[in-house]
Amino acid sequence: MTIRKISFILIFTTLPAFAQQDEVNIVEREATEQARKTGFGDLEVDNLHGAIGEKVHQLLELGGLVEGTGDYDELIFQARSRPFIKGVDAEGKSFLRITLNEGFSYSTEVFPRPFIARAHCYIYPGTEKNKVDRLLFQFYRINYSGTVYQRELRRFIHPNPVDQAQARSKPLGAELQLLDNSDLTLESYQEPSSVAPAWEGKDGVPVTTLEIKPIASAVLNDREKPIVYDKQVRILNRYKTLLRRIDRELYKMIRVRQLERNIEIERIMDF
Repeated sequence: MTIRKISFILIFTTLPAFAQQDEVNIVEREATEQARKTGFGDLEVDNLHGAIGEKVHQLLELGGLVEGTGDYDELIFQARSRPFIKGVDAEGKSFLRITLNEGFSYSTEVFPRPFIARAHCYIYPGTEKNKVDRLLFQFYRINYSGTVYQRELRRFIHPNPVDQAQARSKPLGAELQLLDNSDLTLESYQEPSSVAPAWEGKDGVPVTTLEIKPIASAVLNDREKPIVYDKQVRILNRYKTLLRRIDRELYKMIRVRQLERNIEIERIMDF
């Protein structure tokens, strides 16, 4: 076989691969444009917003939730903090705070550093039934080894976590209008341990309204400074994971409150 024949064979055998790659690039580009155009609307996000809104208001109606954050004495003597509390922020708005995690974590650096870590979710129920005005997830950690000590805080904030689609109340196949999640925001704060933690509450958890400014922030779908598409997808997926966790925690707490209520009724009737 001559060199010319070999060249023709290589050209024709590689053409389908190049064509397939071009097709993949076109599909990815169209998906990126469509996602950004719709503000990363996602049916599961809408459904979870609706489910969380219903459960929060149901839990508040059941009552029995602790008011206030407690303090360090409570943490020391009881060896645990309050998992669900009601509170009011600096602007006078009511919230429900849920503890997601308290313990230790490690960095992913070559030489990992240990941290004391605390994760919480703040839910602002609002006045409208079965709706939530604001969702805030925050992850707080302090390293306790090394030569430099830092307090680090990272936040996910959704300013309008509503169920725009209302898919659960519509028949199958109905046209749905999904929520625009463009304003989902990430924030990062960092302060040296030598600075007094004025942003912490009595129990050492950062309050919702901070007087310091973030060292970095990003908006999911910032039209002027867009994030790389794969990062945008990861942000939304991470947010959905957090929503699923909160939905489960609320469900478990509602069941606990219902059981406690039934036990109390039985105790009252036992005479």
